Amino acid sequence: MSFFQKQQLGTRMKSVFSKFKFLSFFSTKMPDFDIEFQDDDIFTQCFDVSHKITTKFLNKYSISKLTKLFEKHGILPRLRSLNVQPILEIDTKELYSHHLYIYERDQCEPEKAFVRLIIGPQPKFFGCEKHKTIKGMEKGRKFFECNLQGDLQVLDMKWISMQNTQAKFTKKRPRFPGQKCPGFGMMTQAIKVLNELADNDGIANEPMHFHNAVFSKAFKFVNPCFQGWFDSLREDLGDEIQKQGLSKVSWAIFYGGLRDKDGNKIEWEGEDMVQGKTEKVSKYFQSEGYRKYYNAAKFSRGFYIDWDSVKEKMSKN
Repeated sequence: MSFFQKQQLGTRMKSVFSKFKFLSFFSTKMPDFDIEFQDDDIFTQCFDVSHKITTKFLNKYSISKLTKLFEKHGILPRLRSLNVQPILEIDTKELYSHHLYIYERDQCEPEKAFVRLIIGPQPKFFGCEKHKTIKGMEKGRKFFECNLQGDLQVLDMKWISMQNTQAKFTKKRPRFPGQKCPGFGMMTQAIKVLNELADNDGIANEPMHFHNAVFSKAFKFVNPCFQGWFDSLREDLGDEIQKQGLSKVSWAIFYGGLRDKDGNKIEWEGEDMVQGKTEKVSKYFQSEGYRKYYNAAKFSRGFYIDWDSVKEKMSKN
């Protein structure tokens, strides 16, 4: 059960217990009882969620429909050009996540999938938990909560992997944090597929690594302060990225080598990004308030990479 689900469950259970307290005024003793609940059982009972195993991805899309989308946007033709006989499969057994895989026909194992998607079947809830290591995010977070959070319905993209399991890393195609195999250059097309699957305000993404955020050019952080902070980070590290390459810089950040001008260690913790499809989202990102908090957070903080601190770890890549 996610943090948000447990938080809501706690609120709901408090309400239930308050009713017990009220009833106790009219009863000399409450009966003793022991009941065992599984996480999903409690959540399902409290929120009337029926966990029915569906044969359709996101409860809407058949394998035939999904195959046509991946065909339309060139992903299946691209795989065939690599001498792959692609087969698409879905796994919809989980309550909170639906899985989609595209395999080589004779190698149907998740680790060997050329494409792997994990998407929440329900619209994403934005919990806006406090950032642990970066100060000054609270005003932007409150701005989002007051202006868009409660009215935003987006496709919850929990994981996306596009990898060429037949290829090897080279100097021209170096490995990035989180990669097991090189990509095959179709992420833009995959996002187009997701845009067609999203029949609401757009797509949500939480970049696990620095380079994921850099590559997510069509997305913006919903917290304007974090967007300003991120753009400052990217600009301050521009020369390093140009000189060392984005892969090395991302690895250095992954291993804890990012510092601010005072030498403080900064850890990467991505926040929620959205690629919007509706006027509502566009107006939010173009609003005077968003620009205000963005501009307040975007200034050179003197970010740099302490290469000596990560030299040993990076030598193992």
